[in-house]
Parts: sequence; structure tokens; C-alpha cells
Amino acid sequence: MSKKIAIIFNAPILGGAERSIVQQAKDLREHGKEINFFIPGSDNTFGPLKDFIVHEGFNPNQISYFYFPFFILNISKRSGIIRLALAISLFPFIFLLAPKELRLFDIIWANGNKAGFYSFAVSVLTQFNGTVVWHFRDYPARRFFNWLTREFFNMRQVFKFKLVANSKSVFSYIESISTQNAEIMGTYLYNPIANAQTVNHKLQRKLETIACVSMLAPWKGQHQVIIMAALYEKELKQLGIKRINIYGSQIYQTSGGHITYFQQLEKLKLKLNANLIQFKGNSSPSKIYSTIDILIHSSIKPEPFGRVITEAFLNRIPVISTSLGGAKELVLDEKTGYSYYPFDPHQLFNQISKLVHLPEKTNQISQEAFRFASEINKNARNQINKWVDSL
Repeated sequence: MSKKIAIIFNAPILGGAERSIVQQAKDLREHGKEINFFIPGSDNTFGPLKDFIVHEGFNPNQISYFYFPFFILNISKRSGIIRLALAISLFPFIFLLAPKELRLFDIIWANGNKAGFYSFAVSVLTQFNGTVVWHFRDYPARRFFNWLTREFFNMRQVFKFKLVANSKSVFSYIESISTQNAEIMGTYLYNPIANAQTVNHKLQRKLETIACVSMLAPWKGQHQVIIMAALYEKELKQLGIKRINIYGSQIYQTSGGHITYFQQLEKLKLKLNANLIQFKGNSSPSKIYSTIDILIHSSIKPEPFGRVITEAFLNRIPVISTSLGGAKELVLDEKTGYSYYPFDPHQLFNQISKLVHLPEKTNQISQEAFRFASEINKNARNQINKWVDSL
């Protein structure tokens, strides 16, 4: 079934959520859907996201930029009259500056929480008569989402409206706080990996390089890995571990406790004399997964999905995870990986030790993780087209 879909990005950056929606767009295109991308910001300012979209086979003419009122970020941090006033103040900007061609699409697909609010407001103001899909890539703030449910979602609209999540965990959370309007609940769609492409096929390998792969932010828990590396440096070296690479950067330059997180990590490494730690910045997935032997997924708060986990699985790289939120759906302890408690460096070290001392078990886990992720990937890529056709 042919449908025109406008994908609204959450931010003008290239991260896991952006990679996922572009792959989902490719899968929809293969089934005859017409895709256009709308990026907040300016073509002259932000290039990597556009470059990635073009690299994945889309025409530059399918990409547009639009004005986005970034002070929308402040709304969820306010309360009461101030929050309502901020929301209302957005409407003139949205109405006057929103891309007028959005009315011509069958589906407006908001890729993220901020893009969701924006897309919903645009659709109300322009009398859009298609379907708005709000794709949650993270858990919404409970108070703000309750307010949206009460003030907006129960309004009578000429367009259809559906919420979709990127894991069972996020879907259940949204469902639990949006019971006032059950009709808006859609489904969950796991993040797909392009063609399940792998660059690391080894099963028997020396476990020498450990890595954390994610944006740099306190809730990602990289500081906990540095503490473990400092406390158990001697023991890790005895296991044959030569380095612990931390990949990623501060892609969201918003105000708050994490704006200086990288500098804090550097100071922590120096203070604790954590010699195994190496900061690698951003790098391509192919380069990362072709050179690492163990992935630590160290988030200390529930993770909406955990794309890097499935990427590691598909490259037969064993994963040790805190298994919070959506990550728990992927890392099944001692079946597809190992779990450990956040803030417990001793248990984290013990799980690394298991991987080294039990090579047959490690290979078994890696094989099972590969099969598990391959099946998830296959289902994710088939499910999205069927769900879109049902809208």
C-alpha cells in the first residue's frame, strides 16, 4: 500500500535513534512507501545526519530543514501556569514556520519525544487529516506526559493519532500513564540493524579489549566502569585485558549535570590512575566492532532499548549489561549475556572473569546472542511495514 510519510527528527544530530529511524525508513521504502525527512535546524549548520541519510541511499531532495523552537526543551522542566504559558507561546512559531507541505502526507512520524509534541501541535494547527505517529525513543517524563494526555490527546482532532515505543519496557511505561485514552496506544517496534551486517565473526578469540559504546552522559554509567578499572587493574591485566575503550561523545549539548561529563571522566581517570581506560571519541560501528572483544553496557537507569547490545550480538561479541529497562529484554542472564548490578564494581569484574575463564560458555552465549538478535532484527524489519499498513 503506497503511503507518503514525513519523518520529523527529534534533533539535528546523528545518534542511535536517528540511525534506527533511517533504517526503518529504508524498510518502508522497500515496500513502496514514499519517505521524506524533516530536520530541525539549518543545512549549513548540521551535516552528519544529512550525510548519513544520503549515504543510506536517499536523495538529498527528500531532506528538508525547518525552524524548531528549541526552548521546547524547557517545558517539561516547568510546572503549572509557566508550563502552560510556554506551550501556548510555541503555537504562533509552529503555525507560521512549520513546513506547509506536511499537510500533503498520509503519515507524520515523529522520531522522539520533543518531535512528538511539535508534530502534534503542527497537526492541530494545520488541520492535518492523516495519521500522526509519536515514536518514543525514551521514557517520557511522567508529569509532562500526564499533562499532554489530559490537555491534548483528549482533544477532538481530524487526524488519527498513535503512540509507538522502541521496546516492551517503554511501551508498558507509556501505557501505564496514558490510560485515559486507550485508542492512542499503538505497539512497540524494536530498532533494526541494517542488513544484520557483521564485521566480527570470530568465536574463539583472546579477550583483550573491553569497550563501552554510547553517548557520554552520567546515566550511561561510564564513570562506574572507570572505578571498576581502577579497583581491579591488576586483576584485569592478569586476565589478559589490555585496554578498556570508551567510545562516544556528548552529542546532546543541553544544560544540566552532564554538560561537563567528559571532563569529569578525564579527571576521574587521572585521580584514580585508571591506566586501562582510553577515550576514543566517536567512531564508526564497523571500526568499533571489528576491534573489541567484550561490550559493557553500563547504564545506571532504565535504558529504552539498547541498540549497541544488538549490534554486539550480531558481531558475536559477548555483552555484560546492567539489564535495566529495555536492555533486560535483550540480555538474558547467562543465555545471551551476563548481567550485573549498577554501582557494583566487584560483580562487574566477576562477570568479566567468567567470560575469560569459561571460554566454551562464552562461545555458547555469543552464538545464542547472535541467533536471538538475528531473529529480533528480522521481525523488526517485517513488523514495521505491516503496522504502517494497518494505520
